[in-house]
Amino acid sequence: MGRITLSPVASLGQPCFFHIIVIIIIIIIIIIIVIIVIIIMTIIIIIIIDHLPSGCPILAKNEYLMRHDKVCTHLHYSICKALAIETADKWYTHTHTHAQASV
Repeated sequence: MGRITLSPVASLGQPCFFHIIVIIIIIIIIIIIVIIVIIIMTIIIIIIIDHLPSGCPILAKNEYLMRHDKVCTHLHYSICKALAIETADKWYTHTHTHAQASV
C-alpha cells in the first residue's frame, strides 16, 4: 500500500493546493489593506487641503489680506511704471511712500 505524507510539497515537486489557496488569500488581504490605506490617506489630504486656508478663518484672513496687498502693490507699481513715476526696480520692493507725499 502507498504511504500518505503531509508534506507541503506534493509529488513531482509542485506545491499542494492548500498552500496555493493560502498564498492567494494573503495576497488579497494585502491588496485590500493597501487600498484601505490609500483611501484613508486621500481623505486626510482632502480634509487638510480644504481646511487650509479657506476652512480656517484665522488663516484665511491673513492669507487673503496678504494676497490682496500683493496684488495691489503690483497694480500700483504697474501704473507708476506706465506713468513714468519713479519706482523701485522690482514690484515686490515697491512702496507707496511717494504717492502719499504728493497728496
